[in-house]
Amino acid sequence: MNPLPEEAGGITPWLERVAGLVPAIQEARDTVETLGHLPPDLVARLRDAELYRLWVPRSLGGHEVPPAVMLHVVEEIARHDGSVAWSMMAGANSALLAARLPEAGGREIFGDPLTVVAGSLHTAGTAVRVDGGYQLTGRWRLASGCAEASWLICSASVADEPDSGGAHIFFVRAAESEVIHEWNAVGLRGSGSNGFRVTDVFVPEHRHIAPGAELVVDGPLYRSSMAHFINPPLGALALGIAEDAVGCFHELAQKKTARGSDLTLSERGTVQEKVGTARSLVRSARAYLHAATADIWRAAATDADIPHELTAEIMLATATAAKNAVEAVGILYTAAGSSSVVESSRLARCFRDVNVVNHHDAASLQVFERVGRYALTGR
Repeated sequence: MNPLPEEAGGITPWLERVAGLVPAIQEARDTVETLGHLPPDLVARLRDAELYRLWVPRSLGGHEVPPAVMLHVVEEIARHDGSVAWSMMAGANSALLAARLPEAGGREIFGDPLTVVAGSLHTAGTAVRVDGGYQLTGRWRLASGCAEASWLICSASVADEPDSGGAHIFFVRAAESEVIHEWNAVGLRGSGSNGFRVTDVFVPEHRHIAPGAELVVDGPLYRSSMAHFINPPLGALALGIAEDAVGCFHELAQKKTARGSDLTLSERGTVQEKVGTARSLVRSARAYLHAATADIWRAAATDADIPHELTAEIMLATATAAKNAVEAVGILYTAAGSSSVVESSRLARCFRDVNVVNHHDAASLQVFERVGRYALTGR
C-alpha cells in the first residue's frame, strides 16, 4: 500500500494501538457473536485506544486523521473480527458530524473522551419546535453499536417545517432511548445493529444540526459530503475479512488432505490457483480503494466541491472492494470443503460476515449500475 507521504508516519502508531487490542478482540470473538453486540470491557478498550475519536476535530480533542489511516485501522480490526470493526467504524464515522454541531453541542458530546456515538441517518422520526429546542419522537433501524453508545444520532423531519430542504439531525442521550433488540442476522452478528426508539424527548438547539448547516469546524474531512469518507471504510472492512479468510485457509491447507490423496491442499495445483486468484482479488481491490481515497483526499484538501468523476470513482472503488472480497472468500470457503460448513469454522464466520457487508447500499452491486450510468450518460 502506498499512502500519501504526509500520512505514512501517521498510520504506524495507530496500527500499533490496534495490535495492542488484538488479544482482547480475539478473546471476545465468541462472546461478541453470542451477545449480538460488543461487551462493555471491549468497548472500553476501543474507547481508551481513542479509536472512536479518529475523526473528532482536533479542536475538540480528537485526532482528525486522514482517511487512509481509517482504512488501515478498520481493515486490520476486521482481520480479527468483522463485527468489532463494523461497530467501531460506525461510531468513529459519526464524528464527522461534530464539525456542523453548534459549538456548545460539539463540546458536550464530542469533547468528552468517554463519548461513544451510534445512531441512524435514515429519516425516521418527527420533531416539533418548542422553546429552546425540539420535542423528538421516532423509531430508527440498523443503528450499529447503539447498545454500547452514550449518545444517539436521530435523523428526523420537523413537523412545522416541511420544506426545510432535508432532514434535521438530533443528538439524544442513550439513556433517553429504548434499544429494540431485533438484530438477528446471518453475519456480523456482533455488530449490534439494532433499532431504537425515542419518545417525546426534548433536544436543545445546541444538539441539533439543521439541513445545510454551516461548518463550525473547518477542515478537509468536514467540507464535502460525509459519504466521500464514511463509505470507503466499508470496502476496507470487507477486505479485512477476506484477508482473515486467506490466513485461515492457508493454515488449513497445510494440514488437510483430499479424500483418496496423500497430498495436502497446499500441494495441489488446483487449490494453489484458487489461492492465487483470491489473493489477487483482495490486493487489487485494496490498491484501487486506497488510490481512489487518496484522490478524494487531495481534492478535499483544496476544495469542498469534489468533482463528480471522483465521487463516482470512490463509489466504484468501495463497491469493488466488497465484491472482490465476497468472491475471494467464496472461493476459499468452497475449496475448504466440509471443513468450512460447520458453525464453529473461522472460514464460515468470514463467509457469513462478508456477505452481510455487501448488503450495505454503498457496497452493493447497484453501485456498478449507478456509476456505469454516469460514465455513459453523465448523470
